[in-house]
This record gives sequence, C-alpha cells and structure tokens, in this order.
Amino acid sequence: MKDRIKQLMLSQHMTQQGFAEFLGVSPASLSSLFSGRSNPTLNYVDAIKKKLPTINLAWLLYGEGEMFTEELGIKLENVTTQMMGL
Repeated sequence: MKDRIKQLMLSQHMTQQGFAEFLGVSPASLSSLFSGRSNPTLNYVDAIKKKLPTINLAWLLYGEGEMFTEELGIKLENVTTQMMGL
C-alpha cells in the first residue's frame, strides 16, 4: 500500500512535504511510511479519501482496478449519453 500512496502523491505532482500537508499528517510520519519504518494505517486511508473522494479504495488497499473511480464514471456517462442520442 505504501507504494500506491507514493504513486498517488506523484500523480498529484506533489512533493513529500506538500503531500503530507495536504493530507494533514506530519512529514516525518510520511517519510517513515515511505522508508518502510512504519506501516500505513487507516488514518492514511481516511485522510486520502477525505481529500481525494474519487480515489478507488480497492486500488488503494489492494491494488485492484484504476486509481480513481471518477474516470470510470465519466466514461460510463459518455457511453450512456451516446446510446441515448443526447
């Protein structure tokens, strides 16, 4: 999970310091997570979900699916709109 958190940080074009501030966690805590000295907790998951509500929790927790659910929702909306001729 720590690798996916790091991937998420990079996808948002944030530094480690900026991402820690964005999530409301200490930079030292995030550094400890990325270095492997500590493990991710539900506090990280909760902070990420609050700040990025379209995050796919299955991806974050288990590496399944896409990073964000919104992308899938937009694609499905476009298909539905096209099918209805709108």
